[in-house]
Amino acid sequence: AYFFLLPSVLASQVYPSEGGMSDFSARTEEQWALRQFIASKYAIQHVEVERVVSGTGLANVYDFYWHQAVESLGAEAAAQTHGATQRLVAAASEPAAVIAAHAVRGAEGSDELCCKSLDLFLECLGGEAGNVALRCLPRGGVLLGGGGVVPKLLQHIVGGRVAAAYLSKGVTTDAYRGIPLLALEVSGDELGQLGAWQHAWQLHSGHERQPLPPSRLTSRP
Repeated sequence: AYFFLLPSVLASQVYPSEGGMSDFSARTEEQWALRQFIASKYAIQHVEVERVVSGTGLANVYDFYWHQAVESLGAEAAAQTHGATQRLVAAASEPAAVIAAHAVRGAEGSDELCCKSLDLFLECLGGEAGNVALRCLPRGGVLLGGGGVVPKLLQHIVGGRVAAAYLSKGVTTDAYRGIPLLALEVSGDELGQLGAWQHAWQLHSGHERQPLPPSRLTSRP
């Protein structure tokens, strides 16, 4: 969905959207290989953004690198090097959480496939945020949120890789360079509840003007 705050009337409006179902736009050879892998994995031609930039998407990115390791090292060597983490990821109800936990280079339990997966995921997230900035030119900022993955990966998101990918459109970047990129610190469920609260207030009051969301809806630059 798109959320617009109209400063002139201190009103906000949410517009429904299925942007996550739009095409994933690969920007590098590595991302194109990922796109081809996902298309083959799911037997599809239309690879949606959400198959990459989401919690499930992070798991897809990891699966991509796992298969690369098996092809390059062989199944036995890949299992010896990365098998313990791969089994944890495969058995987890939330694979993205396991991948992120093993994606801190130099930390105990760090796994290189998890690190590479998170790096590529963050680059794709930043690239898609840049696409939204270009399409809408939202001068108040582009907000990353709406699911559970952003709050859980916040320490990685603010590390600079997302911002670098966000500002990677060549000379076109000048069209939106001043638009801030923000990450919401609330989960998708809470964000949905806040949206429902806003809509209920509008229906009850009968006014177009709405109060700003509660103060717990915070963001990080």
